[in-house]
Amino acid sequence: MGKLALAIVGLGILVLSAAPAQAQATRTWVSGVGSDANPCSRTAPCKTFAGAISKTFINGEINCLDPGGFGAVTITKSITIDCHEVFASILASGTTGIIINIAVNANDPLRTVRIRNLNINGAGASGTIGTRTGINGIRIDAALDVFIEDVMIDGFTQRGILDQRAAAGNLYVSNTTLRNMAGAGAAVAPSSGAPRIDATFTNVLSENNTFGIAIGSGARAIRDPGGGGRHGPALQQRRRVQHDGRFGGGQLLHQQSILEQRLPGHDHPHRSRHDPDGPAIVSSGNKRRA
Repeated sequence: MGKLALAIVGLGILVLSAAPAQAQATRTWVSGVGSDANPCSRTAPCKTFAGAISKTFINGEINCLDPGGFGAVTITKSITIDCHEVFASILASGTTGIIINIAVNANDPLRTVRIRNLNINGAGASGTIGTRTGINGIRIDAALDVFIEDVMIDGFTQRGILDQRAAAGNLYVSNTTLRNMAGAGAAVAPSSGAPRIDATFTNVLSENNTFGIAIGSGARAIRDPGGGGRHGPALQQRRRVQHDGRFGGGQLLHQQSILEQRLPGHDHPHRSRHDPDGPAIVSSGNKRRA
């Protein structure tokens, strides 16, 4: 009898050791009153985006159950963060709100990030002074495609959006406001200078930033009116703090950069290219600024 009991116990240990770890969910949830110790389900949501992303499968989605501040997050796999119809924010005092750094991975062929319906705030304290202390709102280091939709980015010491990928990729920004940056509202600047990053801005407002949109060498930016039509410009820039002769409708162009403006009713885009030996902006096509 003793030997039989021992055998049963041994079998139980074998079964337990062979049991798989808890599977990641395709959809997870965060809540202002959640806990990162939870499984991030709808009935037991997590507290932060960082807590939820570790429990979300590749190319899955994180949703917001109710209003809250969900903390800065580093994204290392394809993911959607969507807080539609819910007030959701990231308070990034002294840091970057969202870092996107998806390395090449056979299990993640899409390498795509979608950020929707978020407020990202760089407010913080410097001693007794309330000011902006966040670094960048969103920083993109590595990914194939990044979509930023219906996002408000406010008050960072560097840039609202910084795309510094060392490999080619696409950036799509739509229905987004970038304001109160010490640097550019958005900067598209390939870190190696060689691969091209294509960035499309649709219905984007950049206001009270040092530069509206900064386009680095080897990048191409497209201002697309989209659904705005003739009376809804693709990109609006208000209060350019610095005027150094290098702006074209709020854009700072560097050598080898291309700016295209898609105009309603025209098949070919207006194109601006920086000529280092001549005027700051050389334009051809339909002479129209957003």
